[in-house]
This record gives sequence, C-alpha cells and structure tokens, in this order.
Amino acid sequence: MKFLGVFFLVIGVILEFVRRGNAAKLLSIKSANSTSIKELLAIARHIADELGSGNLREYVKLQGKIVCAEPLRSELKQEPCVYYNMSVTRIYEVPVVETDEEGNAREKLVRHEERVTNNTRMISFLLDDGTGTLRVDPVGSTMETIQVASELREHLLGGEARGGEGDYDAGSGSAGSKTLGYRHEEVILPIDTQVFVVGTAVDAGGEVTLRQPVQPNQKSDQKFLISLQNEDALAKATMNAANGAKWAMAVCLGIGSVLLVVGLATGR
Repeated sequence: MKFLGVFFLVIGVILEFVRRGNAAKLLSIKSANSTSIKELLAIARHIADELGSGNLREYVKLQGKIVCAEPLRSELKQEPCVYYNMSVTRIYEVPVVETDEEGNAREKLVRHEERVTNNTRMISFLLDDGTGTLRVDPVGSTMETIQVASELREHLLGGEARGGEGDYDAGSGSAGSKTLGYRHEEVILPIDTQVFVVGTAVDAGGEVTLRQPVQPNQKSDQKFLISLQNEDALAKATMNAANGAKWAMAVCLGIGSVLLVVGLATGR
C-alpha cells in the first residue's frame, strides 16, 4: 500500500515537470514576434546601420518552406533532408531459469533489446516564406520529424547487421542469447517541407540566422522550436498536453496521498 502511494506520488511529480515544460513551450509560441522574413531583414539592416553589425537579437516566429541546395541523404532510405536520426536495435532472447514456491525449476525465454547504433546528422538550411529567405541553424532545437523507416531485419553476415552506409556490430548480449532480429528506425526532416519555426534571429557574421536563444550569463527560458504543424495547431496541441498533464498530476497526487496515509495507518 505504502509502495503504491509513493509510486503514484512520484508519477505526479514527473507529470508536473511535463506540465511546466509544455506551459513554457506554449508561452514561447505566444510571446515570439510574428513577422515575415522581408520585414526581419529590413529590421536587421536598420539596426546594422544604426548600431553596427552583430546587434540583432529578435525572438521571432516564422512559417516557411525548407530549402537546401546540398541536402543530406538519410542512411537507410537515402531521403534528401536537413536532419536525420538512424538507430539499430538488437532484439534477442535469453534463457532464464525460475524456481517456483515448491522448488520446481523451469526455463523460459525472456526478450531483451539493446541499442547497437544511433547516428544523427543535421545541417543548416534556408527558410523561404515567399517574401525572402533566412538561414536556420537547427542545433539545440526541439524538432518534429517524419518517420521513414521502422522495420525488423534478420541477423546477417555472422554477427553483423547491415543498413544504409554502415555495418553495425551485433553487440555481446548475454551468454546463450538468441538474436531474433534488428529493428531499423529512421526519422528525418525533409527538404521542401513547410515548417513553423520559433527562435532568435541574430546577424553575427553578417548573415541573419535563426538559431537557439542565448541570453548572456543565464539560461534562456525561450524555446527553439521547429514544427511540422502551423502555429495554431502547435499551440492547441501544446495547451492540450499541458492541461492533460495537469489533471493527470492531480489524480496521481490524490491517489498517492490516500494510499500513503492508509498504508502508514495500517502498516501495509
């Protein structure tokens, strides 16, 4: 009883952090200045004329299409993109001997998974909103992606799994384990895709770039978001997630408190 109470209380605390994260994300979406790339570049030129290059710091939100003359090619599907994450997971079974209350032993197979490889690459790209183009540096962003691969492949070539450009070691696993296969997964941010971006526009180096917000000598509460949804859809989904976490947190804390009190009272 007490254990269950503590369990629900811990879940409630975790949900509070989830709620706070989504509330901060929603605030970032609402507080960023809505503008066009043409207007932003004009502001950058004005600030550079008045104060010199390198003084632009504008937290903005923009909607546009990803443009990239030399995109990446994802490892598994060879899709043109500006970001990809490819992972290979070994799925295997291990024989385990269990003994029941009467001392009878029996063997059963327990399934396990281990990550064999996890490769990520990203490059900067241009965002085109129809009024102009602006470079986006995606490092540090919270990014929505599209899954292009999720498949189970058999064990190949005496302990190796092959996929895309690389060979992946099967991993040591456990003694007596049996490999069932390798799950290959890949997500990408493809070119020619409409995205909604929230970030800080800077003109360091002479080129206006949208990047992760950075505040001198302190951690920024402003989020850097690259979403496949438009502003309204993303704001609604974020608000629903925050509200859902809020109510689930209240329920878990309530149940946890009751179970903990009852457990302490009964000694169970």
